[in-house]
Amino acid sequence: MNGSSIALHDFCKYDGKQHIQIVDDNTLPIIVVGNMGSSFTIMFVSPNLSTNLILIGQLVKENYSLYFYHSGCCVQA
Repeated sequence: MNGSSIALHDFCKYDGKQHIQIVDDNTLPIIVVGNMGSSFTIMFVSPNLSTNLILIGQLVKENYSLYFYHSGCCVQA
């Protein structure tokens, strides 16, 4: 999930009914869907999103390895 479509390729207006639910139970609209290359093929854009988000479950499903450390994390294909 991203707050801007600047880094996306092959993007188009999102006409679906899904929203992004945030921690305070409010929702943010999804206005664009696109991809960031072959690794990240479904990216949602919401202009009200204050930071970029990535779903750990989606990375695991795509067979990425994730390593978490006190100082951050590492994602390997």
